[in-house]
Amino acid sequence: RNLEDMGTNMSDMDLVKIPELHRDLSTDKVLLMEYVEGVKCTNEEQLREMDIDVADITHTGIEMGLNQVIRDGMFHADPHPSNFFIDSSGKIKLIDFGMVGKLSKKTRRKVGLLFLHIGNEDVDSAVEAIQDICTVSKEAEIDGFKQDVQQVMLSLRNSRVKDKTLSAAMLEIINSASSRGIYFPTNLVLTGKALLTLEGILLTVNPKARLSTEYKDHTSTRAVLIFE
Repeated sequence: RNLEDMGTNMSDMDLVKIPELHRDLSTDKVLLMEYVEGVKCTNEEQLREMDIDVADITHTGIEMGLNQVIRDGMFHADPHPSNFFIDSSGKIKLIDFGMVGKLSKKTRRKVGLLFLHIGNEDVDSAVEAIQDICTVSKEAEIDGFKQDVQQVMLSLRNSRVKDKTLSAAMLEIINSASSRGIYFPTNLVLTGKALLTLEGILLTVNPKARLSTEYKDHTSTRAVLIFE
């Protein structure tokens, strides 16, 4: 069901391929799906030989990740290199949907707003969004947490791409929040980790990628979707 649902969700993305399920040939113990051809994202030599546009792959990968998290509320929660292939046309192919994360519409909207606020370096709005998402203890140190968030945003702006990306910033904020008495839901921790793994794959394919810029561009274009 995960495979079929993800295939439906990603069907509007020409450069993303989800293998089709052969349901009539599958049983409770055997899952038969379309054979996927492609090169592992870690095979740098073969990727160079394919002469594909790695910038397009970066763009597609970020769009895919945000569509899954913000638009669809169903994301691949285990996007490691063995589940992530690229073919000669530059198409991303995903396999293995045994682990997926799911977010409600309400949570997706909140996450989208949080991404927008982090990208815009709006500390107060980001902290308000986080308080709306999280469980806030009576002993929570809100002022100290605001300073932590501001520091993360500054480091995101000033760092090189390999040092800090938006999902890495989100995970840093999650860790800081827990030390300040503010606790994120488990599914959002999984979301941050999945996006961080996806970013690592995209940086393997395109080490010069500016992922923070990609995130900002994509979240800006999704503003209408987030506020629906």
